[in-house]
Amino acid sequence: MRFAVSTGMCVFMFGVIGTLSGCPDSTSEDTTPAPTTCTDGQLNCPCVDGTTCSEGLTCATGFCIEDATTPCPEGSEGCACYSNSTCDAKDGIAMVCLDDVCTDATVVEPGGLGDPCNDENPCGTDNGTQLECADGTCALPVNCPEGTAGCACLAGDTCADDLICTGGVCFEPTCTAGTLNCPCDTGNVCSGELSCDEGVCKEPVVTISAGLSVSNPDVRSCQLIIELDDIEATFDASVQGRTKRDGGRLAVAFSSTSDVGPTTVATFTPATNLSSDALSNVTCYDRLGQPVDSPGVALSN
Repeated sequence: MRFAVSTGMCVFMFGVIGTLSGCPDSTSEDTTPAPTTCTDGQLNCPCVDGTTCSEGLTCATGFCIEDATTPCPEGSEGCACYSNSTCDAKDGIAMVCLDDVCTDATVVEPGGLGDPCNDENPCGTDNGTQLECADGTCALPVNCPEGTAGCACLAGDTCADDLICTGGVCFEPTCTAGTLNCPCDTGNVCSGELSCDEGVCKEPVVTISAGLSVSNPDVRSCQLIIELDDIEATFDASVQGRTKRDGGRLAVAFSSTSDVGPTTVATFTPATNLSSDALSNVTCYDRLGQPVDSPGVALSN
């Protein structure tokens, strides 16, 4: 048999046996918190359409949270240049825009035609033409646009803008024949030590080399690091050697081909200002495979 308990019955029973579980309290206030409004797209709220959030927030698992990534401010070091290819100043010196990235001007000195180059030492311009880094050397672009400075003339021996065509190459009108990066003078002659190369006066190409040597006769093999990577090694016949590029460094290992300690080990080119200061992690061994404390390894021009 089922019984229906009315509110009045609950009051009667409360007076008799106390509070009855399950009966409504007609005198108490509702303490349930009012629902808060969460706007889609705002912090800690659902993403708009499940994918989009307000600026500075990112949508993760359906909710907008603070973006953990910090944008790279335009004009700052290592960030994109401003739209006019300028950058902010660093330590009072304006940074330069290279490949649309702001770079510290104090460590950037663009190379000229024929100068060594790499990712950290970019090339500049030559007679108005942007040079390219080819095999570690600043050179004119392979596809040099016809009619531009330093490139072949257009049909009819003409050039773009105010350039003049001399010897099949476009030059600035103020370029004096026989001077650097200008047309060769009569008889393919250039001033001073300049040389005439395809109708243009250029700096003579000088190949500088550095030699790696060992002064301790107990040494039979070595391994070391040279803090440059844009160099090539030619090993002497008295050793077996190998190299491996590691970032901006060159790892070198060699061993004597006989039971006589090597003296001349290898030649490195190009080697501008290459000296023993560029050597690091030098470890050498004797004929028994024991370390040699003072191997006497040196690198000099």
